Amino acid sequence: MTEPAPGGITSIGLALTGGALRWSARRKGTTVVDTSELGLKLADGTELGTAGTVLTGFEHGRVDATWQPAYGRNARVSDQFTPVGSRTFDSQTSYVLPVGGRHGTTYV
Repeated sequence: MTEPAPGGITSIGLALTGGALRWSARRKGTTVVDTSELGLKLADGTELGTAGTVLTGFEHGRVDATWQPAYGRNARVSDQFTPVGSRTFDSQTSYVLPVGGRHGTTYV
């Protein structure tokens, strides 16, 4: 699955290959992060997202908001981004592994 940012300049991809999570990123049609493993290694050595992972859901949307930070008299931030997230289940450990992020933020 690939999700473009507002304006289509960047995109983030998420895939399951052989039960393992992978991600990638492109900007202006050029790969900036090639397909790479995406997982977690916990303190006890347990690895999540590396094998036996099943995609159980996907969410995405668009946010176009303006907010004022605590500093700057005339400061204003226009925050435009695409939040993306997936819900995955690691069948080897029975952990639910949410994966989420946002991209495409612009500031004015």
